[in-house]
Amino acid sequence: MVLEQIISLRARVGEYVGQGVEYANQGRHEEALEAYEAALDVDRYDIRALRGKIAALVALCRWTDAEGAADEAVALYPRDAGLRVARGWVLSEQDDAEGALREFEEALDVDQNSEEALQAQAAQLRYMRRWEEAEEAARAMTRLPDSIDGHVMLAWVLSDRGRHGDAEGEVDEAIANAKKPHSWALSTKTQFLAMQQRWEEAEKHGYKAIQELPDDDLPQRSALCDVLRGEGKYEEAREHAEKAFSKNPVHPKVLSDYIQILKDLQEFEAAEKEARKVVAEYRRSVDAHTVLAQLLDSLCRPGEALKSYDDALRLNSQFEPAIIGKSSALRGLGLLDEAQRFIGRHLQRVHYRPFIVEQGMIELERGIAHPELDHFRKAEILLEDLLENHSESEEEKGEALEQLGWVAFEQGEYRKADEQFKEARERDPIHADRYWLGSAWVSVREKKSNSDVDSEVRQHIAEFLDRMPNDPLAPLAHSWQGVIKFRDEDRAAAEQSFKKVVELAPFSSGNVALGALYREMGLYKESLESLERAEGINENDASAHIELGHLHLERSESSEDAEAAAWHFRRARMSTANRNEKGEAALGLAVALVRSRGDLKAAEETLQTAIQVGDTVSDSTGKLNQALARVLVQAGDAVSDSAEQQAPQTPFYGEALRAAKAAILSDKNDPDSYFVAGVAEQRLASQTSNGLEQSKHRKNARHHFENSESHHRDEGGKYEARRAAQLLGEDSFPWLASATFAGPFVVSIVALVLLATWVDFLWGANVTTTMVMTLTPVLIGLIFTGLLLPKVISLRLPGGVEASLGENLSVVPNVQPKVMLNASRFTPSSSFFGSPSQLRWRMPKAWATRYYR
Repeated sequence: MVLEQIISLRARVGEYVGQGVEYANQGRHEEALEAYEAALDVDRYDIRALRGKIAALVALCRWTDAEGAADEAVALYPRDAGLRVARGWVLSEQDDAEGALREFEEALDVDQNSEEALQAQAAQLRYMRRWEEAEEAARAMTRLPDSIDGHVMLAWVLSDRGRHGDAEGEVDEAIANAKKPHSWALSTKTQFLAMQQRWEEAEKHGYKAIQELPDDDLPQRSALCDVLRGEGKYEEAREHAEKAFSKNPVHPKVLSDYIQILKDLQEFEAAEKEARKVVAEYRRSVDAHTVLAQLLDSLCRPGEALKSYDDALRLNSQFEPAIIGKSSALRGLGLLDEAQRFIGRHLQRVHYRPFIVEQGMIELERGIAHPELDHFRKAEILLEDLLENHSESEEEKGEALEQLGWVAFEQGEYRKADEQFKEARERDPIHADRYWLGSAWVSVREKKSNSDVDSEVRQHIAEFLDRMPNDPLAPLAHSWQGVIKFRDEDRAAAEQSFKKVVELAPFSSGNVALGALYREMGLYKESLESLERAEGINENDASAHIELGHLHLERSESSEDAEAAAWHFRRARMSTANRNEKGEAALGLAVALVRSRGDLKAAEETLQTAIQVGDTVSDSTGKLNQALARVLVQAGDAVSDSAEQQAPQTPFYGEALRAAKAAILSDKNDPDSYFVAGVAEQRLASQTSNGLEQSKHRKNARHHFENSESHHRDEGGKYEARRAAQLLGEDSFPWLASATFAGPFVVSIVALVLLATWVDFLWGANVTTTMVMTLTPVLIGLIFTGLLLPKVISLRLPGGVEASLGENLSVVPNVQPKVMLNASRFTPSSSFFGSPSQLRWRMPKAWATRYYR
């Protein structure tokens, strides 16, 4: 009777435990926990239920309860190595790496041949990047009888260290020694082949693994999804992702695969719906919240993403993907200082390599926003440390070199950047495509014309697009081709390239590029549609607002259009931390203020403020100063022509000359800056009656106009500069203007000659004294009138020098579309595609390989 009761109780316990395992495999951890607790109500000593309860509490992120359950289980079974391993994983999930390692070592003290403890120790050491110890622990596993897991674990450690041939050999040995198909070994083999981009072999092996394990196909389908996505076979990948998702929708890898494939297929609404559905059903799944946040961030909704990341971090404050993701979302919102503080706190706690990469990206973006500070140097120091001390494999070194290349790129050190991209290709040939793209953008930014762009670069980009048309890097390659075609003035080909960017990456800045191109082509309706689409995707897209501002100015038919342009330029300045974009927006705002209200004072203040607070860097400093000079000349003209103005002089022209000279210093090859400086000098000459000052200003003006002509490439600009110089040459007193001592000395000589002639006339003609007294003043007056009247007429009446030059002076130069279609808009170091590291094939977290089992 007693025996029957015991058997009955054991059966009930087994039934509850079986239910718990089934629920856990489906991701239903709340129900799994209830099943395990029901088993423990029947038999509080059942070791299977104790371990299941710990695992369920960890999955639910109930850390205090999990630690309590683990302590209680170890107290009941102090000599059970497996329970100590379970307690170690509780600590590891909370990133107490040292504490977890101590637990695994204690487990080995209990049982030195515990495969579970050795595997946990190897995985934890691998995560901590203590490679020699991790390899030693994995090799200890292989010495155990019939240990298949040992060979697989050793394969992962060797792969981490870049020893891919040895790693593949270990996994092949595991598959060969297994008495039956081994799930972890088979999925690892598929992953290794995919990581080396041996797509056909990987696909063939993945399908074979599914056939061998029809009842345990979730890890195999997940690995196969990576292969099919890499080949661009998204529909085929979707089939396997859906089957895996139906079995366990909250499995971290399965959920991530499914949402990513929906994104690949551009079914964004479906992806968000499925992700939110999983979050609603599994509210305590840190992975579900993180996947949703990553999706929202990729859809240019960083504010919503930030909320989801916070939800994930409330469940597990040490969850690395959520930490990295939150930092990325903060960067997306332009909160670079906050992102730096956030990621810095975690770097102080654990030297996790992705944290270093993320901090390097933050400093890079801060350097772009504030180039006058030392952020670029900080980024270099971080990444050099990453390269020297935290990069084990050649792939990791290639990634670090790539990041250093983009830092050099943003500083204008193009040769250095290209050398780093080249070294990255040599070290990491598997990912050479992305490094070639780095060299491609260097060639566009560095070379003056497309004919100088390396033919090898062109050929490789073309081959890459033929070979991998749906690769995540393909939009970046198409955008490069679009810029190249634009510079070749092949607008139709550029349009097709940018359309392809929009097609492949609809949430990138491809719409802005396309809108800018359409504006250049005069297709204002199409331009407006593209730019409004970009604005709808991301209302804080400064590039879109800047382009919309220019579009409204170009097609403006009323002051309302100019007011709309001003609104977009103001919004752009608020939406970006990038100095170039801030400067460009300030320039456009000045134009809009003059167009809408004729408010030269407000335009001047806008430009002065942008220059004084450093809203720009060298790329646009000259444009701002040039625009300020033009506004000041116009303001001076308005004051001089005003009927209420009594004083003949105004300080505007002097300030305009200073601004024009600052523009020339920023770019000594800009012909417009020289022209504006010439006009300012001419205006200063018109203000003074001092012959020496007039001579100096006219000479300087002529010099500036000649420089403008020599730097102009188009004939129209050359003609205007030449005409301005000729008008100065035709002005009165050319001989006076060229004499450095033309004042009292020349006047004295002229007076003496006239006096001698007059005296000779008087004596020779016997003129009476009365006639002399009457005619002499009249003659003197006529002489001076004859000398001065042409000068007055040429300077002040319509058609004179001042009026002729004024015809050539527009209020503020409109920003050319080429500014929007340059390399910096589309490089991976900008916000166009996000961080380069986010595009790279990334392995799962080191100890997370157990997810595939």
